[in-house]
Amino acid sequence: NPDLKPETSKSIELGWNYLDDTKSFAVTGFYTKYDQFIEELHNVKTQPVMVNGKPVIINGRPINLYTYQAVNLDKSHIYGLEVKAQMDLFTIQGGSGTIGFNASLAYAKGRENGTKNPINSVEPLTAVIGIDYQYLDQLYLSARIKAVRGKKNNDIYFKEDPQKFGSLQSTPGYATLDLIAEYKPQRDITINAGLYNVLDKQY
Repeated sequence: NPDLKPETSKSIELGWNYLDDTKSFAVTGFYTKYDQFIEELHNVKTQPVMVNGKPVIINGRPINLYTYQAVNLDKSHIYGLEVKAQMDLFTIQGGSGTIGFNASLAYAKGRENGTKNPINSVEPLTAVIGIDYQYLDQLYLSARIKAVRGKKNNDIYFKEDPQKFGSLQSTPGYATLDLIAEYKPQRDITINAGLYNVLDKQY
């Protein structure tokens, strides 16, 4: 998009944090105002697929080509709440290894100020729960369940003409299992690996 303008924002954030040797907890609320908010994957043009001058029809419906690009929205705002918690459950290997629990919850809403249209790129309610293993500062392993709530229709901008967006619809929530590993053979080298959606959940 050659006409894309830079995005600017002003944010108010209020939070509370707790930290000691074995656990931490944080809760943060935020409200952010945007000028020229950059919205990704925005459908800006739809045109039918033509063969020999005629539109292609499948199952009684025309097949369309969609053009997606990043675009600027008008003045917009996003607000939300984030909660994070971490706790060491017990130590092993003479205190060199630690088994821990972590959890997070993120909630956000976003809209254009003038039109009141929702911002599609704002993530729905998301929770992550995990069990971690850490050995000194060298090895880190984690199994995490990520649960995402389905977006409601009033949190999705379908455009003015719903006929152009017949394939865009709300979908149910889902949960996936991820396995994460990190290894530091020496101080300035870190190797990361991840196996995501281990159970091959379709969503």
